[in-house]
Amino acid sequence: MLASIYSEEVIGKIAPFLITNRVLEKGMTRRILLFFTIVILLIPLTSPSSELDSEMQFYGPEDDDDGDGVINSEDAYPNATIVLEKLDQTRSRGAEPYESNHTLAMELAALVWSDSDGDGWADQSGNALSDHCPTFAGESFRLRQGCGDIDGDGLPDEMDPDADGDGITNDLELAASTATHQYSIYDVNDTPLDRDYDGMPDVLDLDDDNDGWSDEVEIERGSDQFDRDSNPLSSMYPGKDLLKPQVMVLSSHFHGSFPPYQQN
Repeated sequence: MLASIYSEEVIGKIAPFLITNRVLEKGMTRRILLFFTIVILLIPLTSPSSELDSEMQFYGPEDDDDGDGVINSEDAYPNATIVLEKLDQTRSRGAEPYESNHTLAMELAALVWSDSDGDGWADQSGNALSDHCPTFAGESFRLRQGCGDIDGDGLPDEMDPDADGDGITNDLELAASTATHQYSIYDVNDTPLDRDYDGMPDVLDLDDDNDGWSDEVEIERGSDQFDRDSNPLSSMYPGKDLLKPQVMVLSSHFHGSFPPYQQN
């Protein structure tokens, strides 16, 4: 009986302390959790913003008309009006026409925002304004856009069989070169001689004056292989039109009549 009473008295005295410790433990646990929660939330705020984050931050309509994440002042194609102007410039060179649609132009504006070489073609790929040579200013618009096009025919130089547009193909210009001089396929003023303008350099042409007589035969028979009016027959009959004498001879020696034409 006394032991029971004693135990109840002891428990009564100790119980408040046990409850207080449990409360303190719970409070400490909550404080620790709160501390770590605050630390986790503060980490993004204390770390430096990356360049990508700064470029992709949201701007309001007044700062970014096409909503591509690049403010108007830094966007080479900020809105439909500018895009249509750029398209007009590139198409004026001979490229395929682009539908003048404000909605489509605005959609295109959202896909492009820079032009590193300043040739009107955008650095971003996969669209109607994409530059296939973004680090080199060019005006080509056939097969590849924005690449070098010396002769202005729309074909990029590296895909143009006659890059300088001088009428002689790149291969023939190189073939006509010598050990002392190589003709430039990119310089219209550096072209091998072509007297008959048939696209074949004289050094490779078997008929330099394009009169139907090979140079070899003309040289052998003493006529000028560079003069269209000079050939082996004209050398034998100087100053005469060779066609007329042949007709005259035929008409003066033929006294009969031609047989009637019979269809097979």
